Amino acid sequence: MTEQNQTKFQPRDYQLPIIESIINHCRKPTNDPAFIDISVGGGKTAIYAFIADHVAKKGGKVLVLARQGELVEQNSNFAWKAGVDNSVYSASLKRKSMYYNTIYGTEGTIARQICECGDFGYTTHDNGTINYSWIPDLILIDECHMVNYSEENNQYMKIIRFFQQANPRLRIIGGTGSPIRGKEYIVGDFWKERLYELSTDKLVDWGWLVPPVFGFPESEDHSYDFSSIKVDKDANSFSDDQLDKIVLDNPTKTQEIMAEIVDRTKDRLGVLVFLSTKKHCTEAAKALPIGSYGIVSDNTGYKERSRIYKASRAGEIKFLLNVGVLATGYSNPRIDTVVYLRPLDSLTLLIQTLGRGFRIPEDTDNFEKSNCLVLDYGDVMGRLGGLYENPILETAIANKARKSGEVLICPECSTENSLMARRCVGRDHNDNRCEYFYSFRECTDQNTNGVITSHGCGTKNDPCARECRGCGNQLIDPNAKLSRTHYTEKDLVDVLSMKMIPCRNEGVLIKYQLANGVEATEFFSPFSSHVVTKRIWKSTFFNEHTLKKDRGSLNQIRTAAQLCNSGLFRQPKQITHRINDKNKSVINQRVF
Repeated sequence: MTEQNQTKFQPRDYQLPIIESIINHCRKPTNDPAFIDISVGGGKTAIYAFIADHVAKKGGKVLVLARQGELVEQNSNFAWKAGVDNSVYSASLKRKSMYYNTIYGTEGTIARQICECGDFGYTTHDNGTINYSWIPDLILIDECHMVNYSEENNQYMKIIRFFQQANPRLRIIGGTGSPIRGKEYIVGDFWKERLYELSTDKLVDWGWLVPPVFGFPESEDHSYDFSSIKVDKDANSFSDDQLDKIVLDNPTKTQEIMAEIVDRTKDRLGVLVFLSTKKHCTEAAKALPIGSYGIVSDNTGYKERSRIYKASRAGEIKFLLNVGVLATGYSNPRIDTVVYLRPLDSLTLLIQTLGRGFRIPEDTDNFEKSNCLVLDYGDVMGRLGGLYENPILETAIANKARKSGEVLICPECSTENSLMARRCVGRDHNDNRCEYFYSFRECTDQNTNGVITSHGCGTKNDPCARECRGCGNQLIDPNAKLSRTHYTEKDLVDVLSMKMIPCRNEGVLIKYQLANGVEATEFFSPFSSHVVTKRIWKSTFFNEHTLKKDRGSLNQIRTAAQLCNSGLFRQPKQITHRINDKNKSVINQRVF
């Protein structure tokens, strides 16, 4: 690590072990790709710059890849400030230089050059030898969770395979703050190892990020009901038509919500609003003062985007309205409010979007920032709450539960938790988190073919935890889906009818008649005094089968017969259904 003292750039103290982990990995006799899992706002750009400088000083070449020209320019500019000479290779930036040993480039531009045998191509001689134009010793990939390693024909994999052939000793290091692709952890067939992990809550505790403060609509009328929206299977995202049908159905609602946002953020610095569609952006802007906002979408040209970004960074405009553009990589410490007027279906997207508001002011900034206000008008937290282990998400859901009054009281510390809580979010006077778990996975001995391969320590962990928080043992297969769903679309079966039958002790039996001739059943106890039983009813059936507008009246009902006769519970179009080893129905997914 002696090289770091010779550079103009000095990393933050917590970045030193991260940098050392990368250097040590690159010294090993392996070319297995590895990555660092560093929270959004943790300084991955700085880490890339230091590593590039370290390699370049030894005569090596480094290629730093990002998906967008703006991110390439941002990373390159930081590197220059840090004293790292570098070239930029990006068509969108109209710059294609290969002068320095470190190149910051966009994935698409470099992939096209390789396919067309351009600047990064090669020459084949009559004697069979091949001369490559430019060969990196190290590839650094920003937001590496975006690498679709299961599809060899995508641009990232074309670049990687090309340079691996040119240089068998090539090292590949990725960086991400959300190491999840879809609902799968990325360690596996391609990314062989996670070199370092640094969470958002640690950086908040150390003062390098500001903490989030969560807010929710002032009334049920000031929120969108996206419960019927499902991901479009072909586009792998929500359908604009479906979203527009909801958000534009009542334009007055958008105007009222935006007026509420203006009032709640009157003392804030910068407000980043994630909207559902481009039409939704236009509708929302009507409620804002002229000159107070900028709209950014994939239709916005590079010059106009740059103008808006600079105006926001300088405080000349307060509101940034965007669709699908500012989720990743955008760095603006003035943003101290993040607003959701759209649904999200991915923890990756939630982590990335939240991170836009967590950055602390830079030394040259003339403003102070104590927290990031997060306003959720699309029930983002409720939609994702049951799928993932994430302290920020857990805190948000707990805050929402307190507002609605639907809480679990921790028997250990009396903290109020949401009905979806798996571990209490309470903290003691030393700011240590409460150890009470509502559900957990214990670290036990692991064996293969009857032989113990590792001894467990008995620590309780979140059911979705990948590693034991006590001893670091792996708890579940890293490729297992975090949602615990191992179903595919082929498992979905059409539902012909659904009956709700009141039972003894105010229980409710659900019977589904399926198109394959099978009858699937579920049983719930909505009025049980047992909090976990009530939680299962709420999260598994009630929230899925009802519209938000009907939930208030349904919550007033006190008998199973009235529930079953209310006519307010939706029948799913399809469900997944299996019979477990106890001969009971298991329903994992419902499509409405």
